[in-house]
Amino acid sequence: MNQLLYFSGPAYTDIERAGERFITKFPHWLFAEASMNQPLYFSGPAYTDIERAGERFIIALYSNTKKEESSLNKMRDDCFNKLIGQASSAILLPKLPPTTEAAHQHCRRTFHQVQT
Repeated sequence: MNQLLYFSGPAYTDIERAGERFITKFPHWLFAEASMNQPLYFSGPAYTDIERAGERFIIALYSNTKKEESSLNKMRDDCFNKLIGQASSAILLPKLPPTTEAAHQHCRRTFHQVQT
């Protein structure tokens, strides 16, 4: 049985994170090449495939720069250092992206929920 990963909706979206609203543009690689609304199929996916796809999606959600991030942990560290430099008071930790392990656990949990 083929598993389906489907991103539906516009290329721009309004997201609320840590109480702040902002608009982000999803990068083109999140969507199938033919059309943004084309589903991406996984045939008998391993957990590593699911985790990798989820990690790429989360990196895209939190990335506000043109550079490619390769790791959520590295991105989290960069975001934390940026917040430290800008902080005049307490740092809001919910503004940071999740750790790689937390993202992988979330992807596995979501995949399991879809299967049942």
